[in-house]
Amino acid sequence: MNKLSSYAPADKLASELQQQLQGQADWLKPEALLDGIKNRTAWQPYHALPELKQTLGKLESDRPELLGVLLQFLLMRLIADFSSANLTLNLTDDIAELYQQSFARILGQPKPEKADDSYYKDLALVSGVLFPAGERVVEPFSVLQRSLMFNAGVTQSLQFIKSGLLAGGYKPVFRLHVHLAEQSRLSEQSWWQTCQRLARMLEVNPDIRGIVGSSWYYDPQVPAISPHLGFINKLLAENGAYWFFSHIEGSNSGAFATSQTRKQAFEAGKYLPRNYVVFWPRNRVLNWYQQVKNSQTEAGV
Repeated sequence: MNKLSSYAPADKLASELQQQLQGQADWLKPEALLDGIKNRTAWQPYHALPELKQTLGKLESDRPELLGVLLQFLLMRLIADFSSANLTLNLTDDIAELYQQSFARILGQPKPEKADDSYYKDLALVSGVLFPAGERVVEPFSVLQRSLMFNAGVTQSLQFIKSGLLAGGYKPVFRLHVHLAEQSRLSEQSWWQTCQRLARMLEVNPDIRGIVGSSWYYDPQVPAISPHLGFINKLLAENGAYWFFSHIEGSNSGAFATSQTRKQAFEAGKYLPRNYVVFWPRNRVLNWYQQVKNSQTEAGV
């Protein structure tokens, strides 16, 4: 996927927004902010943009009417300039297609009003810092944090060491993130498809050690309180993933964002959201995917 000529509207809108920003303040430098976004290192977290955050803070206090203009300008310009040739990883055809779907979604949504986590994820998508995989967006160059060795006793420490030996190291890994704007109606089938896309991305990016996720989703107790989500952990557990306890989450946990059941259980003292890190080593992902392909061949799919 090269530069997306089909998104010429993004280029036109970016030019219009840039004109609105020109000459508004000596300290407001949209092009410099763009350069900072485009030139950050592959290992930086998707939201690590201190210069941008500083500028946005100043806009909020001094020129709030320009905040949405700048936020939308950055998205539109990055969509218009996007080229897979500038990425530091290889894309499969289905991930390239998902990028185009993500760009179409962003083009069709209202002007952003604030730079929240959802905005930074969209900004990371259009700058190639995250790639879309369906039910998750993915940081392609992350690390399985060694602090997990010390979070839950000797058994977890030994499992952590074992997983690293099996994977050949703890970096780089694909790190999964939930982005509600990208999620469809999460189902067993859509999760299955997401994992297959990730397996194909591993095939074309041989240096990646595996797949990592960190969320309340991976808490082993979740299927007991939300049985409809049991398929997430089931697929991973049956195919060689490792679980590591990370920390306890509080009342602002994402576990309550879409579920009154979990919220009510928390308030009744029957559920405490726990964040777990799941690590699915590369060879186990690919072994699972080979089994999937074999079964599809046998079924004539």
